[in-house]
Amino acid sequence: MLWHTAGWGAENLGLHHFERGSAAEAPRGRRGLGFATRLPPSPLSYDGLVVQVCWCVRVRVFLREGGELTGEAPFRLGTVSPARGGDS
Repeated sequence: MLWHTAGWGAENLGLHHFERGSAAEAPRGRRGLGFATRLPPSPLSYDGLVVQVCWCVRVRVFLREGGELTGEAPFRLGTVSPARGGDS
């Protein structure tokens, strides 16, 4: 689980939770692995005019035959009103 910034300037990225597992560790009769973590108080998701703070769960699967598959599920942390454009 991680957060990253998008928008102008350099991208920042923060890793909140990392876990490595294998299919052999999944409970019998279950196809996947689960995880739980307590979310931090910040940074909150934010949709600004110059920068956005985005949270997501990212999963990477390494295939036996070689190669990998990656999936991402975005979510929002907290409630911050989006920025408004100036009335110049």
